[in-house]
Amino acid sequence: MGKGRGSKAQAQRMGTVAGGRANTTRRPAGPVNRRELAEALPKATAEAAEAVGGAENLPEPAEPPAGADYLAVDRLWRQIDQVKRAYEAATGRAENARHALEKAERDLEDARHELRAAEKAIGERGCELDERERGIAGREAEGAARIARMTEELRLRLVECGEREERLAELELRAARQEEEARSRAGAAVRAALADARAELDREGARLDEKRGELRAEERRLKIEREDLEDSRQLVEQRIERSAEQLAEQDRLRLQALQRRHDDMVADYKLLEQRLAGHERLRLALGGREPEHVVADLQRLQEENTTLRGHRPPAEVKAELNRLREAEQRWQEDHAFFMQENSGLQRQLSAYQITAMELERQELVKQALAANVEAYKDEVARLKENAEGLRRSKESESPFPACAEMDALHAGERDDLVDELPPIDEFVHRLRHVIAQQERLFYAESDLRIFLAGLAATRLHLLQGASGIGKTQLPLAFAKALQAHAETVPVGADWRTPQDLTGYYNAFERRFHESKFTKALYRANCPEHRSQPFLIVLDEMNLSHPEQYFSDVLHVLELRSRTAGGQIGLDLMTARVEPAPRGLVDGIRLPLPRNVWFIGTANQDETTVGFAEKTLDRSNVIELPAQPEHFEYERTEPFPPFSFKALNRAFAVARKRHERSAHLVRALLGGDLGDRLRRDFRISTGPRGVKQLSWFVPVVVDAGGTVREAADHALAMKVLRKVRGRYEFRSDTIRALRDDLPKFWAELPAAEGDPDRPVRAIELLNDELHHRGEA
Repeated sequence: MGKGRGSKAQAQRMGTVAGGRANTTRRPAGPVNRRELAEALPKATAEAAEAVGGAENLPEPAEPPAGADYLAVDRLWRQIDQVKRAYEAATGRAENARHALEKAERDLEDARHELRAAEKAIGERGCELDERERGIAGREAEGAARIARMTEELRLRLVECGEREERLAELELRAARQEEEARSRAGAAVRAALADARAELDREGARLDEKRGELRAEERRLKIEREDLEDSRQLVEQRIERSAEQLAEQDRLRLQALQRRHDDMVADYKLLEQRLAGHERLRLALGGREPEHVVADLQRLQEENTTLRGHRPPAEVKAELNRLREAEQRWQEDHAFFMQENSGLQRQLSAYQITAMELERQELVKQALAANVEAYKDEVARLKENAEGLRRSKESESPFPACAEMDALHAGERDDLVDELPPIDEFVHRLRHVIAQQERLFYAESDLRIFLAGLAATRLHLLQGASGIGKTQLPLAFAKALQAHAETVPVGADWRTPQDLTGYYNAFERRFHESKFTKALYRANCPEHRSQPFLIVLDEMNLSHPEQYFSDVLHVLELRSRTAGGQIGLDLMTARVEPAPRGLVDGIRLPLPRNVWFIGTANQDETTVGFAEKTLDRSNVIELPAQPEHFEYERTEPFPPFSFKALNRAFAVARKRHERSAHLVRALLGGDLGDRLRRDFRISTGPRGVKQLSWFVPVVVDAGGTVREAADHALAMKVLRKVRGRYEFRSDTIRALRDDLPKFWAELPAAEGDPDRPVRAIELLNDELHHRGEA
């Protein structure tokens, strides 16, 4: 197929037609075209030589100067074109000469007929026979002379044409040699310039990386400082609140204690007053004498009593003595009582003094705390003022700085896009060689067909296989070949929520931290890119659970598949902030453009997780071979920038053209094979899978594949992959299905080179049996 297309294109570039005659000549595009011209010129010359005529007017081509540059080579090519046009004129004159010769031969044949008629009538016209014979002999001699002359002329012209051909070949070789020398000199200069440019770019990239590192470090430091400031502010406010509450509680408790002590002291004071009043009454009762005087009198009286004991006092003295003894006893009792009261009052006085000192200390502490509270209030006011200043300074800035910048950078729509894709089979063949030429990546045409057909069927793709086989490079190389855009988003192993994918809003900074995914999706919706295919590559997509961080995107993709219009997208925030970028709907929703495809790459090892069924069901899964097969690629011109409309139009044409092929595959998966799968494995192709097949199969067939190739991939990746790792299915059931698949495969039409069995599907079942330890 590739050779047929190449030969046709080469013949068109060479300017020849099927009859071998030269058509309007165009300048060849390279050395390959000149070789074709060198091969085609002798053939054209030989055909013209057969006709003979007029080649003597061919102009002599000018000799190219030594060391000719590209302009000299261009002049040589113009001279070659002039020579070829003159040669075409000579060929036309040779054609006219050939017609004249044929006419002469016809005349000769007529003369021979006349001769035979004359011989038949020789018996009747004897006299006329001699005359006729003489006439015939003369005419034959004349004809023979004419034939001899024309034969000699033909020989001379053949010799002259051969010389012309040799000069043309020599001129061609000289032009090729000079152009090759010019290309070598220009290539050396270009390679040197490219080497210098690459070195400069590497140095500039190193400087940019260093600057980016410094900016990231500064950003992290500012972020830490802001977080510390926020924590300090909150801690100060909490401390102030706790201190105020503690002070208020301590003051209340102290006031209650002081109030109780004051009440007790008042009660004690009243009691002392009462007791002092009683003491005063007793002193007055003793004649106003002090207790010491009374004690002295009692001692004196005791001495007198001792003296008088020897004498019997009169009855009046005894009565007075008894009275005085009773008064002494009462006085002693009052004295002991008052001494005890005095000790208690002394203790209370000491306690009151200690309380007063404690109150003074508490007052000093209260004043210190009040000063601290005032200082904290001033600090909080300063922080609030700084925060308010930051908030006011941020009000004029967009919360989405990167998206707002893209509004200005990518505002203009492209006017150089091509809306018509070549035939898909030619496109895939040429795409394979363009990728190999540009990136030195070697993919099989079948894998490129599956990838392109997957783009028509779904917006989500999973590329699986061993590490280092070009999973990430495939979508990047595809976008580069089409002069489209692609962004790579590395997936983190700690991603758990959609915010890890899309970013989050910081209310304190009044800024949305835009992730690489969010910026890529916004760029795809800018006017400069919305008319082109846009690929977002999620590298190592299964390092974390896609069903967690990618859940919002899966939901939006499902909604869009069921919705004809409307602005469906990802809600980045709950409320609008100003100024919002132009591309956000209502200031909060990031639209999901229809020109975007999500390409996830996945490795299968101990650091990754498995994909859930809902993710696999929505995606086109491709398993790339572990060992790419190298091939000799054809040097070809790069593609022009194709539009998103060109892809969609090519997919629609393929679907309309090969709708019957999709029907055959759906019938296979929904017929006896489908019944077998539902009965033995409880698996089937759902409505979503049937819809994808309606686009997938026609594009594979239109891209040069076959119905069986498309059905093999669909059966393996959309249906039988559900058997992997499910040990509730018996091994003998899997083995029986593997052995019976060729029988079901016979229901599909076979093209030349098609295998008689589904190779990928059988390999998948064999791998499952191998993992179970069975052949």
